[in-house]
Amino acid sequence: MMILFALISLLCFSQGLAFAEDYIHAPIHYYDIEPGLTIEKPVFSISQDVTLTTNLSMRFTVDRVQTEVSGVDAISGASQYGGASAQGSADTRKEAAVSVAHVIGDWKIEPGYLLSVERDYKSQTPSISVSRDFFQRNTTLTMGYSHQFDEIMGAYMPVSEDKDVNNYAVSLTQVLTPWTIAQMGYTLSDGSGYMGTGNRKVLLDDSSEINEFLPEERGREAVGFRIAQWLPTNGSLQLSYRYYTDNWEIASNTWQVQINQYVTADLLVRGEYRYYDQSEAYFVKDSYTGVEKYLTSASTLRAFNADLYGVKCIYTIKGSRDWDLEAKYERYTQSNDLEANIFMLGIRVPL
Repeated sequence: MMILFALISLLCFSQGLAFAEDYIHAPIHYYDIEPGLTIEKPVFSISQDVTLTTNLSMRFTVDRVQTEVSGVDAISGASQYGGASAQGSADTRKEAAVSVAHVIGDWKIEPGYLLSVERDYKSQTPSISVSRDFFQRNTTLTMGYSHQFDEIMGAYMPVSEDKDVNNYAVSLTQVLTPWTIAQMGYTLSDGSGYMGTGNRKVLLDDSSEINEFLPEERGREAVGFRIAQWLPTNGSLQLSYRYYTDNWEIASNTWQVQINQYVTADLLVRGEYRYYDQSEAYFVKDSYTGVEKYLTSASTLRAFNADLYGVKCIYTIKGSRDWDLEAKYERYTQSNDLEANIFMLGIRVPL
């Protein structure tokens, strides 16, 4: 959840306001996370031009989460203290998202809505973004806003609690040369309400248990930069950096490098490496007596670093309309004893 508030589209390159081709995309992701968590995640998305200036996009996602040990955070996969009565369990998260993009001259307006439902969490997120091209479409300015209406009902909560989050984003994309594109982005988020999951206990020094308690407000900021360079080998190199901070005194750095290379005219191979490090929240302690104002067992709020290595292959089946077959493998390791193998198989079909 640390970076969920950052609008993913903020750091996606865009050249002008023209729509991409119509398509259906259907990948299946599988996460094998140690300790004790597996996730099966089929995704189905479709993008269709309704008119010459209007595009409709929809995405449907199902997360089938299976935990084999108690106290595993289904969001991050990291070990948590779930309480003596907690047991391994299964849950299913269903998500639906829809957006409409409409172009008016050099402007593009894109309202959207996302609904995510699981056994103990419900989130609704309406959003809107506005983009404008300048200087013969060599410069694009994008601004976005979304609001999360969340309802939490964890296993240790007698009644449900609400959380509201405002997310703001702005980015600037610039074509530097015919072979180089750069982008800078900034996000701001302010949340209020219940910030926990309701599924964690805190083990005290005297071996008794107490409910986790977190601050009821959280402000977050992030700034990012990305540059993409076309290579004479018929490939590209992308470098990115992101700095994050919040008023819980967590700060993080994310570095990423990605290389795309056409091995043949039909086969694209993509390799990537990402490094992440963060400091811990100011109220995190190695042990608690129970008199503290804030208490947590969440390892995601502690200091850690993480590495991700990945390779993806995209094979194009040529025809009257080209189909893409995709396969990806990623290896993720975290310094607090979390490891994951991530697999993906997918197909992308033009309409």
